[in-house]
Amino acid sequence: TCSGRRRKQEKVTRSKNRAGNTDGALDGCWRLVESCNEPDNAPADWLQELDILGPRVFDGEGELCWLHQNEDGAVILEGGMLSIKDGTLIRNGKTTRQSYALFSLES
Repeated sequence: TCSGRRRKQEKVTRSKNRAGNTDGALDGCWRLVESCNEPDNAPADWLQELDILGPRVFDGEGELCWLHQNEDGAVILEGGMLSIKDGTLIRNGKTTRQSYALFSLES
């Protein structure tokens, strides 16, 4: 795990969406290093760290989430689109379109 903390166990229901990151391109342990948010609108705790392996993600609060692929082929996490640019994982928010940059701690 990214920080060695104990992970929470959670029941998972199957989704009708296609699994995202089946090629493992986003795999790794990622830590938030930059946000375009205003200072008074800090990123949520769950986004501080993402531990990705295939379509499974443990977020910064230790919760299990799933990556999905939308009809355009984009990988989606909790409604926001993920991509990699120059070795940096980028998440563009779903409603505010705010961007977050996360650097890999391990590959």
